Amino acid sequence: MPHPGTRAIVPTRALTPGERAILDLLLAADLPSGDALRQQLDGARVSEECTCGCPSVLFSIDPARPAAPGYRYGVAVEAETVDRDGTPIWVLLHVVHGYMRELEVLRADSAPVRLPDARDLTVSL
Repeated sequence: MPHPGTRAIVPTRALTPGERAILDLLLAADLPSGDALRQQLDGARVSEECTCGCPSVLFSIDPARPAAPGYRYGVAVEAETVDRDGTPIWVLLHVVHGYMRELEVLRADSAPVRLPDARDLTVSL
């Protein structure tokens, strides 16, 4: 059953090149348990998409992949850029029980947002 505000993708789909580039950038950071998160990325599938029109997605991760110890709930890493009009855009990687769960993309003013280009993002821990 999808989370509120999302629709299930059946069958699950592969990451888009833009999603993959952002995740590669985020997971290149020096993260606790970063190796486990990078191994999860190799088998990540998109299982849900946000219904508000933003490019946020939820993942299905193969449970045979190693969990990232130390992540119960929360944002493992985030990045920021600015939209064409100068409004900040944030990209957050949520991890739940050691597994990547969501790539959230939001704009500071809650207006519709596009998936930013990974080359425009600055990662922060």
